[in-house]
Amino acid sequence: MRVVPCVSSNSKLPTFHHLLPLSSTDTCFIGVSDGNVISTLAIDLSSQCHIRTLPVGDEPRRILADRDTGLLVVAGVQWQAQDSSSFPTSSLKVLDPRDGTVHAESRLQKNEVVYALTHWHVHGRKPYCFVCVGTGMYSAAGVPTPDSTKGGRIVIYSLKTLKRRRPGAKASPISSAASSPRLVPQPDTSSSYELKFRWESARNGPVTALAQLGDSYLVVGAGMSCIVLQLDMERGRLIECCEVMLRFPVTSVHVNGYQIAVGSQRESVHLFEFTPGDTRDALEMTSSARFGLQTADARFLSDRLVVGADRSGFLFAMPNGSDNSDEFAVDYKMGFHLGSVCTRVLSGRLVTYLHRSEHIVPWRADTSKRSDVVLASTVTGTLWSVVRITGQAFDLLQLLQEAVLALHYMHPAFPLLAGSRSICRVTRPAHNLKHQNVVDGELSTMFLDTLTEDEQRQVVASSTELRSKALLMCDASPLPDELSQNAAAVRAICTLIQGLNRACIY
Repeated sequence: MRVVPCVSSNSKLPTFHHLLPLSSTDTCFIGVSDGNVISTLAIDLSSQCHIRTLPVGDEPRRILADRDTGLLVVAGVQWQAQDSSSFPTSSLKVLDPRDGTVHAESRLQKNEVVYALTHWHVHGRKPYCFVCVGTGMYSAAGVPTPDSTKGGRIVIYSLKTLKRRRPGAKASPISSAASSPRLVPQPDTSSSYELKFRWESARNGPVTALAQLGDSYLVVGAGMSCIVLQLDMERGRLIECCEVMLRFPVTSVHVNGYQIAVGSQRESVHLFEFTPGDTRDALEMTSSARFGLQTADARFLSDRLVVGADRSGFLFAMPNGSDNSDEFAVDYKMGFHLGSVCTRVLSGRLVTYLHRSEHIVPWRADTSKRSDVVLASTVTGTLWSVVRITGQAFDLLQLLQEAVLALHYMHPAFPLLAGSRSICRVTRPAHNLKHQNVVDGELSTMFLDTLTEDEQRQVVASSTELRSKALLMCDASPLPDELSQNAAAVRAICTLIQGLNRACIY
């Protein structure tokens, strides 16, 4: 796999605390940043980054894109001073993404903070769609983490469209330019909306993660518990189906079918299998990570692969289950340190038509026509992209990485480059976990953009194996001398890096 920053912190991006796909084609993203604004991010086909900010009045914490109405549901917080400390007042707002108009609002309890926000689609006599909010009680002033000794709530709302003042009226069109991405469908300006409270469930710990499971179930991460709830629409009440206690607080939950990936504060990722039954439902842990990390987010990339990131920026991928069926613990197959605190991991595209490369391998076996990238957001405002590449490209780039680092002025001990982020990531892995099956895309791009042609030929000449693999990749005919071979190998390597950079929107 290859890791590269597709949007650098040098692009003056805001700090992303929460990130989610915005459009129906997942070609633009919206993020929660510091201050009382949310930021819409899109990248055009020329790799230019476009950012649009939208004031929301409160400090936003979580965002939800409602595709039925074309509106945004934003969970925000206001800090109010009291004596020598401050306490939060949280609210849920329904906003028009075009101008920030507030269509509906609901206040939460005093000292309550939102930590999770998701949709819950329930199939009864007719389909229902609810907005689920996970909250926790704020502890001490200045501590932005949920207090595990205090409780939280699951609050469920319905977003209703009220009577239209002008039946049949349509919303004014929004520019489809990358600087003004749009939701599909667009909000109807002739309608009014209501955020109606439906149910709530008090929990012993803060509710930090929510995810829909199947047709009528909801997975809840509350404190150190993983809980599965079901909504009985006929009786109008929530039913607790099953619960599993963990040793450390839950940080994230992601669902793939009836498989559940649960991120833990100290024990990386646990994988569960949910089995619905006529009389009793069951939640069974099928495997767990052998390595211990403070997981910030983890999600399924496919039925057989889970990707995650810890709070110190270690990005990892692990199989869904051990290669040996007798073993319960699972090792990571890919690991790389990004050098910044990660907040979210996503799978998607930042442009409508991703540049294709014959050396890119899809994450899923059934998506050969769509080459998604894994995106990791960090608190420094950087978006990192990860692509899966062929074994031939990986071997070549790994040899190139070693050859570039072997240059005397690129060595980590050389004073002028001691602080290079690329060098630090290669030589200083976090948590004593080694880098595995990953090449640094930034380092290979340095070969393309930073080194002169003479230095590029010097790198290739320093490794016979690197030159041979590069010539084999370009299918070059036999060349008479070593200088010609070096030049052909440099061209092949540059062509490979350029293709991968375009696929990563570098």
